[in-house]
Amino acid sequence: MLSQDQAKRRVSGLGFVFAMVLVLVFIIPPGYAEATPTMVNGYYVLKGQFHTHTTYSDGVYTPSQVVDFYKEQGFDVIAITDHGSWSGNPEAQAEGDKVGLIVVPGEEVGIDTESLSFIHIIALFTSRSVQKECTGDAAHSPQHCFETIHSVGGLGIVAHAYMRWEYWEPFLTNRTGYIDGWELCNPHEELSDSAKSTVISSGYIYTGVHDFHTGHDADFSTSLYQILFCTSRDVSGVREALTSRRTVVVHGSSVYGTSQARELYNSIPNPTPSGGSGGGSSHKRREAKEETEETKPSIPEEVFVTSVNADPFLVMAGVIAVLYAFSLIICLLVAKLIAELF
Repeated sequence: MLSQDQAKRRVSGLGFVFAMVLVLVFIIPPGYAEATPTMVNGYYVLKGQFHTHTTYSDGVYTPSQVVDFYKEQGFDVIAITDHGSWSGNPEAQAEGDKVGLIVVPGEEVGIDTESLSFIHIIALFTSRSVQKECTGDAAHSPQHCFETIHSVGGLGIVAHAYMRWEYWEPFLTNRTGYIDGWELCNPHEELSDSAKSTVISSGYIYTGVHDFHTGHDADFSTSLYQILFCTSRDVSGVREALTSRRTVVVHGSSVYGTSQARELYNSIPNPTPSGGSGGGSSHKRREAKEETEETKPSIPEEVFVTSVNADPFLVMAGVIAVLYAFSLIICLLVAKLIAELF
C-alpha cells in the first residue's frame, strides 16, 4: 500500500502523462493541422498544371508514377495529356483517388500537315480519345478538331503556340471563337507579353504548363505552376475555375491572370520561406488593356501543399480513435492506482 506522499507523486505523474499525451495528439502531428485545404474568400486554393505525358506516349513514367511525382511536389491537380492517347487516364485517376490528387482526363491531339508539324491541341475533360477524328483531310481545319473535342464534353487549348506562331497568330488576332484557350508558357518558351495580354483580355482560358516528359529540369519547373480558386475540390470545380478564369499562372516572379484572379492570389497568406528573409524578385508591372502581370513575389510552394488531403470524416474518425485509446489508457492507469492505494 502506497503512502500519502507516494500517492500524490503518482497522481502528479499521471497528470504529467495526461498533459504530454494531449500535446502529442493535438500539437505535434503536422498532418492534422494541415488537413484542411487552403481557402481564400470561400474558394479552395489548388496548385496544378495541365500538360503531362506518360508511358502511353513519349513520357518515361507510368501514369501512377506521374501522379505520385506531382503529389510529392505538392500539386493538387494535373491533367494527363498523352500524344494521341487517352488510355493512361483510368490508371492515373485511380492513383489520384488513392493519394489525394485530382486528375483531369485529357489528350494532346496532333493536327499536323505534311508541311507543318507541332500543330497540337490539348483536349481537357474529355471522355475518350479524339485523335482519329482529328486526323485526315477534315483535320486540316483546326475548327473540326475543336468541335470534335467539344462533342465529347471537352475543352480545347492551343498547345505551345510559340513553336508555330506564324501558324497560330492569325487565330489569336481574329479572336477565333471555337478556340477555348491558350498555353501562355512552359519551362522553355512563352508567348510574347502582348500575346499574353490579348489571350487574357479576349476572354480565353489560359494555362501555364510543364509539358512534362521526364521530370528533369528540362521539362519540370518548381517556379512555374497554376493556382486555381475552385468552388469544389474535384474535377468539376477545376473546370469551373478554368472556364471562369478564376486562376493565375505563376512563372518565377511574374503572375498572369485576370484582375479578379490576381486579387484572390494577393489574398493568399505569404509567409517568409523557411531559412530565408522573405521577399523575392519582382518584375516591373506592365500595363495593358487588362493587366496581366502582378509584381507580387513568388509564394513558397509549401503554402499550397495540403500534406494530408484527407477526407474530413476520415480525419475526425482518426481523432476519435486516438482519443478513445487515450481514454482507455487513462482509465487503466487510474484503476491500477486505486488498486495500489486500497
